Amino acid sequence: MEPYKYVLTLEESRRLIIPKDLRLKLNLNPKDPVEFFWGNDKLLIRKYVPIKQCNITGQINKSNLIINENIVLSLDGAKILLSEIKRYLSK
Repeated sequence: MEPYKYVLTLEESRRLIIPKDLRLKLNLNPKDPVEFFWGNDKLLIRKYVPIKQCNITGQINKSNLIINENIVLSLDGAKILLSEIKRYLSK
């Protein structure tokens, strides 16, 4: 992915406004938590997603299954997904 460069001005209240196109690309919604990483005079901002949070149920568990590096399923989430796939395939 090609890096994007934005020049933003810090408001008097010390807030930065994240541009709309960037919020859309990051799927950021109001009240979403974000992570900040700083090092080597660089700041990285990304949407915070707890490690191993199930994409379907939101459950966080060390035993959650990770598929293709970006799909996380809890046991309950896997059951829901399997049920939906079976319903889809039986059409």
